[in-house]
Amino acid sequence: MAPVSWEHPSTPIVIDVNVLSVYRMDEVMLHYMSRIKLDMIWFDHRIGLNNLKDEEHENLLSKVEQDKLWLPYLRFTTSAKIKFSDTDDSVSIMALKKGSFKTNSVNHVAENFVFEVLKCL
Repeated sequence: MAPVSWEHPSTPIVIDVNVLSVYRMDEVMLHYMSRIKLDMIWFDHRIGLNNLKDEEHENLLSKVEQDKLWLPYLRFTTSAKIKFSDTDDSVSIMALKKGSFKTNSVNHVAENFVFEVLKCL
């Protein structure tokens, strides 16, 4: 379910597409195949993560963690086979350290810095 609430009625998603290569061009039929890199960035106010690193590549989420997240749904309607966004081995999700953090209460054994806002890529 999308991360919406009364305080956050919508979830803006920034999409950045980079064309890595274009091949199999058919100029007569106006068809081509391409390889793209697609980045989607959004904030999910419901998620808190412990001890995020400053460098985003150090906050790569595991497949188990990825499966627990809501991910934006993206549909490619102009492709030969209509494709939908999905997570597979080619998908990486990173948590970006944005916003403030709070420390655990004294009732917790481990001392953690809990970041309440997650920005995924």
